[in-house]
Amino acid sequence: MQRGLHPEPHGCRSPFLIRRLASEPATLVRIETAERLGIAPRRLDGWEPAETTTYEHDGDGRLVRSVTVREPEWSEQDRAWMAALAAHRSGRCPSCGGDAAVCCAPDGDGAFVVPPPTRCHVTTALAVAQAQYQDSPQPQALLWHVERR
Repeated sequence: MQRGLHPEPHGCRSPFLIRRLASEPATLVRIETAERLGIAPRRLDGWEPAETTTYEHDGDGRLVRSVTVREPEWSEQDRAWMAALAAHRSGRCPSCGGDAAVCCAPDGDGAFVVPPPTRCHVTTALAVAQAQYQDSPQPQALLWHVERR
């Protein structure tokens, strides 16, 4: 028997599953992967729905009918994970992708600093190579890859 899900008590910052998605990157990846595949998270974990077949026989023992009932793929918990994923995404900043409650807070002005950038040497090598071909016919059609020396 499956236990029902209950709302959290008032005063909590956000529901439990949303907090898990925000604080556990592996859980977020798992739920997003299930969503992309269009399957329930528990199916991603290897669960298979149970099937029960009942047989009806006539008075002579001949099979008259068989009925197979399959357990539904989407449990209450699976649906709760998908709802939590939607709520998690709605709470993200559309600009930086961070927690909107933090990065868009009115008292956040001046609360953040930007350290010097880090250079991606792969992108640098690619940009230098591509610049040499910018005047060639259809440079956007050139396919590139980068190899380490």
